[in-house]
Amino acid sequence: MEPITVMAGTVVGYLAKQLADNKSFKEFAAEFSDAAIKWIKPLFLKEDQTPKDVLSDLQNQPASEAKQHLAREVIKADLMENKAAEALLQEMAAVIDAKKVAGEQVSIVISGSENFIVNSPITGNVYFGGSGKKDGEG
Repeated sequence: MEPITVMAGTVVGYLAKQLADNKSFKEFAAEFSDAAIKWIKPLFLKEDQTPKDVLSDLQNQPASEAKQHLAREVIKADLMENKAAEALLQEMAAVIDAKKVAGEQVSIVISGSENFIVNSPITGNVYFGGSGKKDGEG
């Protein structure tokens, strides 16, 4: 089983991608089981179905690592009180992971970056940070 932080990051990253693509929280939630929806909705929506501040902030800035961090913390805090929900989080992460395997683009944000990194087949050399040159190249 993946650590809770990783699973929460997967779910929040996917939510952020959906919001960046102008999809609603309802559209995001529709991809999961009724039990998962019943658990996660109150974390992000008020009783009148309007977004709580954490979701509203994420809707306004889906690429923001800080806003995604706050959303992950909401999930993690709930799991501290509701241990049974961990299975629902695991289920949601598995659905999202299956989308990645199937080739659907699922975006994640690298800490300290405002750019999306998209899971898709990558060939050749990939360099992170610096000038993009190998050590010793001019």
